[in-house]
Amino acid sequence: MSFHFGMSPFGRMVVGSVTPWYLAGGVSAANCIAAWQPKGAASLAASYVNLANPGTYNLTGTTPPTWNASDGWICADSGKKLSVNSISLGTTLTVVARIVPSLQKLPYYFSGLVGVSTTTQSPLAISGTSSTVDCIEYTVSTSGVSNASALTLLNTDVNVATTRNGVGVSVYRNGIAVADTGDLAANTACTVTHLLQRETFQLAYYGKVYSIAIYNSVLTADQISAIHTAMSAL
Repeated sequence: MSFHFGMSPFGRMVVGSVTPWYLAGGVSAANCIAAWQPKGAASLAASYVNLANPGTYNLTGTTPPTWNASDGWICADSGKKLSVNSISLGTTLTVVARIVPSLQKLPYYFSGLVGVSTTTQSPLAISGTSSTVDCIEYTVSTSGVSNASALTLLNTDVNVATTRNGVGVSVYRNGIAVADTGDLAANTACTVTHLLQRETFQLAYYGKVYSIAIYNSVLTADQISAIHTAMSAL
């Protein structure tokens, strides 16, 4: 929570609070495990700070992306990776991000916007082929995938989100639920260990990252819509 100062109609100084983007829509601070905002950060090092709880789950630049305040993290080639002390999530969670996905240089699907400790999980992946980026993918196991396909994400400033309630997955684009959601074939708890790639460089994320937040609860559609609006103003 931050504060702003102003003058009342009666000439008295007043103090008001400003809700951070990751708590928009009435999200409880207790439910936001981590929030990172490279866009608008003072430096690359500052972008590693967990705004929701500075000092806890700050990132380490294992193989850092490039950065500037206007574009945030820029992943123009493979191998970029930011590490974090293991964030153990249960079977209910939400991940939101504001990104600009770009064409990858390898003819493989790419993923890894939010990576986990195993090769078969990814709370939020942006997938495509060698010529398109067209899918928000939430992979819980090799047999449990929920896709929101044909979203035309390539080189587009877009806010994406997935929620998982222990039974199924919902996918959002720009604050609106998309049609393709799915049931979980495996109800596996996720442990987030890094950002920007999964287990191989072929599953690296390519593009810009403006903001990412991780929650230990299922956010409502209204909350995701509010966060979308707040992230769009960054």
